[in-house]
Amino acid sequence: MDFDKIAKDLHKLAPYCSINSHQTWLNKLIVFAKSVKMLALCILLMVLFISLFSIFYATKTSLGIYKNIIEILHVMGATDDYIAKQYARRGFFIGLISGIVGVAFASLSLWLISNVGSALKGGIFDKATLEFYDFLYIASLPMFTALIAMFTSYYTVKKVLGKIM
Repeated sequence: MDFDKIAKDLHKLAPYCSINSHQTWLNKLIVFAKSVKMLALCILLMVLFISLFSIFYATKTSLGIYKNIIEILHVMGATDDYIAKQYARRGFFIGLISGIVGVAFASLSLWLISNVGSALKGGIFDKATLEFYDFLYIASLPMFTALIAMFTSYYTVKKVLGKIM
């Protein structure tokens, strides 16, 4: 449908009337939603990289603090792999607890957004819901953060101990 032609014809009949095309509004809304989605993805990636760097530097600092104990462990026969596994185990539990706390706050945020959206009545937001698989993704986040912390700790220790020992 050619809205420009219809608008011109209608303007000839009634000069002060106008035609509103909701398609233009909807297209802008779709572009905005895609932009918000990309922004959320960028924020997620930024948080992931900041987490990796934080774990890396925290592990590296811990290795510096406990350097004497690590040297004693080496004298007693502990391998770099053993020490790295100990750090990885501790990193796993710290990541798991952090992930659970993060999911708790995220769930609270989703619940609040859902309540605000349902209070709008008749808008777009009251129809926005999460599917069952979305809840599975959210529930898997603590394990994901624990694995990231574990692998980052392990490889950081292996790298640092390989250089200093």
